[in-house]
Amino acid sequence: IQEGASLNAFAAFGGCEIIVPKNVMVQTNVLPLFGGASNKTSPESSTSKTLHVTGTALFGGIEIKN
Repeated sequence: IQEGASLNAFAAFGGCEIIVPKNVMVQTNVLPLFGGASNKTSPESSTSKTLHVTGTALFGGIEIKN
């Protein structure tokens, strides 16, 4: 059982950008098929909130940042 919120992202022949606050830690499980996924977040040291991002990047990209 996962604690926190979850988000399922899908990008095909394009991209999506996910913007999260600095007080949220992000865990990713994205399958890149001829695409890519990047987690560019820098959470604060005292964060207790977690966002679980799952999904697929098909000929596209998924970018997660603050």
